[in-house]
Amino acid sequence: MPGKILGLDINNNSITAVQVLSGLKSSEIIACCRVMIEQDQTLDQALEGLFEQIDPKSDSCIASIPAEDVSFHNIQMPFSDRKKIRQTLPFEIEAEVPLPVDDLIIDFNTSNHSDKNNVLAVCAKKEYLAECLTGLQSAGVNPDILDVRSIPMVSWLINQEETPDNGMLLEIGLKRNTMILFLNRQITLIRTFYIKEAEELIADQDKRDDESEEEAPRDTISPEQIESCLKIFCDIVKSTLHSFKSLNGKELSPEKIFFTGAGALYPGTDDLLSRFMDMPASQLHISGDKRVNMDRGISRVWDSALMDNALALVLRDNRKNRGFNFRKDEFEIKNRYEGLKKEITKIALSIIIVLMFLGINQGVDYFYLNNSYQELKQKEMELFAQIFPDVKDIKTSPLQMAKSKMIEIKNAVVVLPAMQSDQKVIDILKEISERLPSSIDVLFSNLMVDAETVRISGDTDTYNTVDNIRSSLEKSDYFRVVDLLDSQADKSGARIEFELKLIRTEQ
Repeated sequence: MPGKILGLDINNNSITAVQVLSGLKSSEIIACCRVMIEQDQTLDQALEGLFEQIDPKSDSCIASIPAEDVSFHNIQMPFSDRKKIRQTLPFEIEAEVPLPVDDLIIDFNTSNHSDKNNVLAVCAKKEYLAECLTGLQSAGVNPDILDVRSIPMVSWLINQEETPDNGMLLEIGLKRNTMILFLNRQITLIRTFYIKEAEELIADQDKRDDESEEEAPRDTISPEQIESCLKIFCDIVKSTLHSFKSLNGKELSPEKIFFTGAGALYPGTDDLLSRFMDMPASQLHISGDKRVNMDRGISRVWDSALMDNALALVLRDNRKNRGFNFRKDEFEIKNRYEGLKKEITKIALSIIIVLMFLGINQGVDYFYLNNSYQELKQKEMELFAQIFPDVKDIKTSPLQMAKSKMIEIKNAVVVLPAMQSDQKVIDILKEISERLPSSIDVLFSNLMVDAETVRISGDTDTYNTVDNIRSSLEKSDYFRVVDLLDSQADKSGARIEFELKLIRTEQ
């Protein structure tokens, strides 16, 4: 879209702003800034500091929220119609989230790699979105689009001719890392990871910096420590890809890794990622896009690793439907339907004027007026058909039918089923977690909760550990009976796979 566009990349520890002057064929970066969010700061306080350095006034604003505040779900649907998917998706997601779907905003994209229609859904809490938008609006900005961090960078990457059809983006942050896998130039899998070792290193470094005197040399994180953290991250990524392949039966063959974020500031990151992942790796540089211009003043302070996501937001191509947008339902930009109503009213008013002229001036050429009337009527029908393409049988005037359809849209309510129990899914997860000793070596792979039972499956080190898990859960007041449905060694023989059925206590 032409004009002045502001991109706001909101992270949990920083905010980055990039402002461009967009034209039909190129965009010029006219301002950029990044501020850290202090531990005791709110979002609007951090934005106030940001906007002291950059003028937020723009024709449009696009923002992104941290990926760790969003949940991602891969779901297969038997149909590809987006309207049907939108109606069905809340029921599919309900079993996978520990919150009522009424408390979530859901968006999705579709991809087809086989005979099945694959849906990649994203969910965010309404409470969090409301808090985020309130902070932005208090600072004087109201984003037209609210996307997820790192997604715009992959959307830009997919549009580049030199990008391979299959690859992945690794966003390496200070405490959280994000992996986005794309296959056949379609975003397929998104996951975020928390690396405990990396956070401990940063915490220790900050503590040493606070305790050291100004004259004393400051300790730095060693290359060996950085290499160790990247190795842990790569191992998690490989395990995630293997699990996704096993669950979905898809052949995953990423050809190249693109990386960005704070981790890209270390000069040896590309070599380490190539070695650990056994594939080429290179840093992402969106500012190298031939359509993007920047003067020397901007280039001196520009840092691709930290600012590319904000730049990708302002370069976002809304027509290709590759990103997400949480500005919907109660967070939708206001007056959307009001604008359509005004257009219909204008056309109806034009028709009335034509009819008045027909009655007042009998001497005017009847055929000329009649042709004008028919042309306006056709425009009204075409506009109605654009707004409501599903309505084929127009029994009354398009204006009246448009008013009725807008009333239906306004009053539409989706009723979703809820669990008939005082226990929430999050309570059951907490009870299971607290009952199991921290020393137990166990990896849960599946959890199914209904009104009467809970089914758990996973793998552990020995059959004795399986018995210990079952006996620990039997002591819970949440469950009447804990049955071991199955336990057997996996294909490697190194782990024991098991499945438990827990019959819930009546509430």
